Amino acid sequence: MNGSGPVLLECGPLSATLVDGDLFDVRWGGAEVAQRLYLAVRDEVWNTIPATLSDLVIEADDDRAVVSFTATHEHGDIAFAWTGTIRADSAGLLSYEMRGRALSDFAYCKIGFNVHHGLRAHAGRAFRCRTLGGEHSGEFGPEVVPQLVRDGTLTAMTPHYDRIDLDLGDLRVTMEFDGDRFEMQDHRNWIDANWKSYGTPLSYGFPMRITAGTELHQSVTIRIDGPVPGLRQETVTAMWSGEDGGVLPPVGHRIVNQPDQGQIDRLRELRPSHLRYDRHPGEDSAGLRAAADLADALGAGLEVAVFVRPDQADADALAAARALAEVIVPVDRVLVLVENTGFSAFGGACPPAIAEAVQAALVERGLDVTVVAGTKQSFVDVNRDRPDYRGIDGVVFAANPQVHAADDRSLMQNVQAIPDVVDATRRLYGDVAVALSPVDLIGADGPFPGGPAEPGGPPSNEDPRQRSAFAGAWAVAALAHMARCRTTSTTLFELAGPRGLIDDGGDLFPVAQVLRVLAPHYGSSVRGVEVDDPDRLAVLALGSADGPVLAANLTSGTLAAVLPGGQRVDFEAYDVLLVTADSVTPLAGHRTES
Repeated sequence: MNGSGPVLLECGPLSATLVDGDLFDVRWGGAEVAQRLYLAVRDEVWNTIPATLSDLVIEADDDRAVVSFTATHEHGDIAFAWTGTIRADSAGLLSYEMRGRALSDFAYCKIGFNVHHGLRAHAGRAFRCRTLGGEHSGEFGPEVVPQLVRDGTLTAMTPHYDRIDLDLGDLRVTMEFDGDRFEMQDHRNWIDANWKSYGTPLSYGFPMRITAGTELHQSVTIRIDGPVPGLRQETVTAMWSGEDGGVLPPVGHRIVNQPDQGQIDRLRELRPSHLRYDRHPGEDSAGLRAAADLADALGAGLEVAVFVRPDQADADALAAARALAEVIVPVDRVLVLVENTGFSAFGGACPPAIAEAVQAALVERGLDVTVVAGTKQSFVDVNRDRPDYRGIDGVVFAANPQVHAADDRSLMQNVQAIPDVVDATRRLYGDVAVALSPVDLIGADGPFPGGPAEPGGPPSNEDPRQRSAFAGAWAVAALAHMARCRTTSTTLFELAGPRGLIDDGGDLFPVAQVLRVLAPHYGSSVRGVEVDDPDRLAVLALGSADGPVLAANLTSGTLAAVLPGGQRVDFEAYDVLLVTADSVTPLAGHRTES
């Protein structure tokens, strides 16, 4: 939504941050109760339609708060307006009510509330749901529950419910839902660090249609019971854990925009491990040869994504193998993916027969290349289909933190789900290669939680944060989690252009300064670090005991921290600091832009 800045609502031990109508970080003392509570309007292809906020009124004292506003969502055929009322009190009661009306006829996939149950607060905890068939019990467990396709629609991880009881240690939290049935989804399938309660159930089918004048009403009521945990400390502390911190994966970048010679000269400083080139059916060899020349100029290998049409798999596999046989630089791996366009909620993983056809064609050409198969979309496709990839070297899927949320806080938190999906992949397939490719701030094909592109504006898949310190801090956090779960390789961002590392004028983005420091350590051990608040601080300790440490502030404000070596440091917004035994240095393009 658009309309207001952050407002901290505090009613005794109950607190939440209100940002443009969304509630973030709902807490009882120092304990997180809900990561996020918000209403979403999503179009027929799951793009979120942002709202314009008006008539905001906040009445609050130490014991209670009442917030009211009007929200209007308009894009294309969609026109929907609603009034929101939030009530909170110091006894542990929080309610959020929506009363809305369609102002036009339109198709949509969602109009309703969503509650994010955060990974850190809820992992390992039990829940109980009140369903039409009686009580349903479950756990926020390590298994990433797949979203399946059944009878032409998608499944949830629970039956429909109108109440859920959460066991959060000493706290008992009850959430009641009115105006719609709700169900739960394991958001880790999309690299989100949460589980989500949401209405309307997917089994009702989508897209749905609404006619002008139709009124909708929904409410969520949260009741909290239990002792008040102490507040979290203002200073974040990171300590050596004494455990293995994993291995920093080799990092490469995707070729979409061909850089000019001036850009190549600057990019050479970054020493990428590989460049990814996407080869589609019907192409001649010119594009692949140009990619190989660029990789040679940067001293990098190649990661070639071979897209194959299911009905012409053998011919596409043979053509790709012939083209690869002419490549003069090392091919680190071949990704086998199904040729299709855009985003699909029903998308699937590459069938084993297609991966085997490409593998066989490569062998026939005498090419000994690592072959991995999977999806150009999120882990959800692999987890849903679970194809039999015996004989294939590994699994590939894309990762971006912006499938369901576009705000800074959610993007930073969502990297915490990376180890869960990589570990889940290896539980399914054994000790295989796991390639995260591509990894971006936002997916190229959607869905777009920040909203569809406006006429005359930039494309929906361009995020201005790519050019800022934000992307550098996010990369430190993401790579620290990839190292911990021993991700085999990652293709992080595009090489050049607005989704990449360098602009048209040859100026490197701040994230490039991070990659310059990391490049000598690709494939090297990482020391184990324990951070007491990983929502706010990420630490990546490279190499041996005297190796450099990268520390990143994951918040939009200043941050005080104690680092593993005992240094007390102060960060500006999204600062990345390079820490050695003798110095603490802000990386270029970070603190200087604050």
